[in-house]
Amino acid sequence: MMEGHGNHWGCLGDKKEVFPHFLGLIYGDGKTEIFKAAKHSFKDPETGRSRDETVLSMVAPDTDLAALVLSVTNQEEKEIKFQSTYPFARVGARYPITIAKIQEWENGIEARIDGVFGDKASLGFFDTLYHVNKDKYEEGKTYEFDLAGVAYRLKVIEPEPIVITDPEVIARHRKSWAEIGEELITNKDGAIEISMDGAAILDSLEGCAISDFAFRARVRAVSSFRLGGQTVHVVRGTLIIIDDQEFEVPIYVTDHALEGPPPKPGDNISGRLWLQGYLASEETS
Repeated sequence: MMEGHGNHWGCLGDKKEVFPHFLGLIYGDGKTEIFKAAKHSFKDPETGRSRDETVLSMVAPDTDLAALVLSVTNQEEKEIKFQSTYPFARVGARYPITIAKIQEWENGIEARIDGVFGDKASLGFFDTLYHVNKDKYEEGKTYEFDLAGVAYRLKVIEPEPIVITDPEVIARHRKSWAEIGEELITNKDGAIEISMDGAAILDSLEGCAISDFAFRARVRAVSSFRLGGQTVHVVRGTLIIIDDQEFEVPIYVTDHALEGPPPKPGDNISGRLWLQGYLASEETS
């Protein structure tokens, strides 16, 4: 799977405009302080050589969704070298996730986590603070992560029901319902009609990174703030239900990624998002 964050910056607007804008916020006035620092073995993608260096991150502006810049010290050349940058959600929702596999990037300081939620649901996400916490992880163990989505696109929808008209399929369902002592409910035309109002769906996207999903949800709450000359809407709604466990994270959607009017509580929404998160505490089980 290709490594990089070009499409992630596309969530915030035209990459040629938003990328230099946020770099300017971090480097422009010289007031941005180091957010995190950790020593790790860093593999230089240009030379292929590994060496122990300090990995630095800086974040700006002071909003719930911001930009994070990764740099690496180079003691041999006595310089600090820019490494990567990506949108960073400071505020997420906390859930226990079991690490199934770590997809570490070539540089050794970025990674996607292939995890499991509720012992059943596969849930991949980009670890925004992997450069800080990578040495704490062990595959097969469970940790608390603060998770959030950044929308590639989001729109309010009028959910269409699923209608089943095949007589053989209807007959099988009628038999199954009869076995539990219930009568199959059909519409006036004799078809099975399944309402999608309030559906909670989070589907991985074929051919994409494990952190990219299509989703549907009913909106529970909406708030907003300003970022880079546009409004960021923070939308909350349940994306997965596993054995009565609800998975609800804040979804950050910019005006750029919004298709149509902003959502409001009670609306059904759909779209695509990038799931990200970071370690919130030590191992829990």
